[in-house]
Amino acid sequence: MRFAYDPYSISINLEEDKSTIIQIENRNAFSAILADLYMLVNYGEGESAIYDEEKSIDIKKYAELIIEPFSIDLNSRKIKARLYQEIEDEIRENFYSDFLDVSGAIQMYIEKISENIQYSISFQDHISIEDLLKIENIQMDYPCDNICEKINIYMKLLKSACKIDTIFIADINRFVSEKELSEILVDARYNKINIVLINSSPIKDIPEQTNLFILDEELCFWKA
Repeated sequence: MRFAYDPYSISINLEEDKSTIIQIENRNAFSAILADLYMLVNYGEGESAIYDEEKSIDIKKYAELIIEPFSIDLNSRKIKARLYQEIEDEIRENFYSDFLDVSGAIQMYIEKISENIQYSISFQDHISIEDLLKIENIQMDYPCDNICEKINIYMKLLKSACKIDTIFIADINRFVSEKELSEILVDARYNKINIVLINSSPIKDIPEQTNLFILDEELCFWKA
């Protein structure tokens, strides 16, 4: 796959067995690229692009941007939607008669309650599988002891649940140690996830199996 950002003539082959660092020394360019990726990942609008054999793929569907790790939500809308879909598929395939029993019992329970209160009420005449999952507040439950672990779990969930295999992370060296960064990159490669680190400052010790690209203050771009 190839990542491109035409305004600064950036074109990078994303190798499956290597991670990628883009070191951006021009602050305005750093902000512009992050803002563009944010709009593209969240709203499908931007100038960045990912190509698979020169065919553009939908970044909104297949990529994620982590601007800072503290706001990572293991139950984000996209992850939870996929979780609910997988559970619904499982129920329909193997437990649908049980679901009908449960939903019927709930309906009868509400009807009995309505007969014993002084108000005239209305309610749904059926309960969907999604309704039941929401009632039970089903969600991902992965305790995380540190930022490194949280990032690794988040990446795995994006890959397995949402089929997202390209993840951009901004200034990760501000939040994790060199050892933790190496662990994140190794874990990503093992799970066949393309990691693109977008940094505004140099990473002192470049981890193994990592390609470094630089966009300097004068907006010249090259592979280091």
